[in-house]
Amino acid sequence: MAKKVYFYIFDRLQEKMVIKQRVGLIDFGTVVVCCLAFVGYIYGGVITGSGDIVLGQVDFTSRYSNHGGGNAAADTLDSPYTITIDTTTGRVYVADSGNSRVLWWDGISGLTNGKKADGVLGQVDFTSRYSNHGGGNAAADTLDVPQGVFVDSSGNVWVTDSNNSRVLKYNTLLIVSIVPNFGVNTIPIDITNLIGQEFVSGVVIKLKKSAEANIVATNVSIENLNKITCTFDLIGKATGYWDVVVTSGSMVGTLQNAFEIKQTTITQIVDPTTATTVILQAETGDIKVDLPANTFGEAITVMVTTTTPPVSDRATIRITNICIEINTDKGQQPTKEITITICYRQSDIEGYDENKLCIGRYEESIGKWIALPSIIDRDHKEVIAKTKHLSKFALIQLVPAIDLNNITVYPNPYKSGDSRFGDTSLGAGIVFSGLTANANVRIFNIAGELISELEETDGNGNCLWDIKNKKGNKVASGIYIYYITNPEDNSQKSKGKFAIIK
Repeated sequence: MAKKVYFYIFDRLQEKMVIKQRVGLIDFGTVVVCCLAFVGYIYGGVITGSGDIVLGQVDFTSRYSNHGGGNAAADTLDSPYTITIDTTTGRVYVADSGNSRVLWWDGISGLTNGKKADGVLGQVDFTSRYSNHGGGNAAADTLDVPQGVFVDSSGNVWVTDSNNSRVLKYNTLLIVSIVPNFGVNTIPIDITNLIGQEFVSGVVIKLKKSAEANIVATNVSIENLNKITCTFDLIGKATGYWDVVVTSGSMVGTLQNAFEIKQTTITQIVDPTTATTVILQAETGDIKVDLPANTFGEAITVMVTTTTPPVSDRATIRITNICIEINTDKGQQPTKEITITICYRQSDIEGYDENKLCIGRYEESIGKWIALPSIIDRDHKEVIAKTKHLSKFALIQLVPAIDLNNITVYPNPYKSGDSRFGDTSLGAGIVFSGLTANANVRIFNIAGELISELEETDGNGNCLWDIKNKKGNKVASGIYIYYITNPEDNSQKSKGKFAIIK
């Protein structure tokens, strides 16, 4: 049966590696390496003169070493010499001789044009490129113009270190994945699946991060040669991405940036004269609270905490599990609008309409969720809204009602200048909630005169009235009557009263 095969062609004069992907009668892992070009037939498989994937350059027309700059990077090459593939893991190794290093990419199926390498041998990082780390002497972790790389049946990597006149063997331990791959820095985390190969008694597992003390796993249990369970104590540890390092016998394996430590609470002192951004690195992504200068009249401490959202008070609001609470040590409310940005993952909104997400604020005094005017950035998976009242905030979806039988008008009564309701840059207002996807709202005074008209057309089932009449003037205190109809169904109607107090 024909199998998918990959042909690797080194274009050394143009500092790049071209990969051809075709169907032929060759086992997976067969590698063809040429210095300049290759066209021909191999056991019935045809290789044409055009590449499918290029590594080391941003596109097929670029040709200069290290993208024309002096420094190396994870996505550059300088005189690549040979290539090999670990047929067990799919890891691709390239001897990048001009940068005195060997690069590897995890997973052949995930290769794309110009993709950054996942690991490096012979240098301390992806930007270093000098032979023997810039010194005259060789060491166990240095290379000088490596020209050959090979992976044996045990997964060990062999490198011909040409200018150091030697061959190096790197004992490698395959680490495939870790589940869960994140935790919060307030509680320990139990790892239920650390998957790899050749785990033996006495295995040591660590989380490693630059400038931080290693986090050594406890309760390590080898379930079998390929699976480990363990516990990491994350309390008080630095947030961000950590490497997972496993030592099993004489072999060491590393998953770079494979585990993330997040926060559940952040406390920050705010200088009232300076604009400040408070960032909480939550499980679902960063949550940012932007405070303009002079938001508060004095120095205060702002606290942002992840929490469980209160249940929805009505069917037209669906609450996700992403919820935070913002408060201060002195109970002050902001005098200026603050901006809240809540990030989310695709898994957090399964079953929700991403286009109808918004940030909701929970008003404790009436036990209701209030939808804030929000901006959805689907590319960055974040929702942004402004408010002048600190409370609990959640990522919610507004759902239009199927009829007009459960209209909610709040606040009722409305008190002038009450910024807890409306939360819009246009000013505070009265919210009509529980509307159908299309609805007309007419507002009359007690004398029966039409004061204002609103239309709900965006499908979220909510309207905000800014307390102005049709001429744009603020209305007076008094009793007002609303009359709501559904233009798509004349039988659906609703009416009621509310009060405005100034």
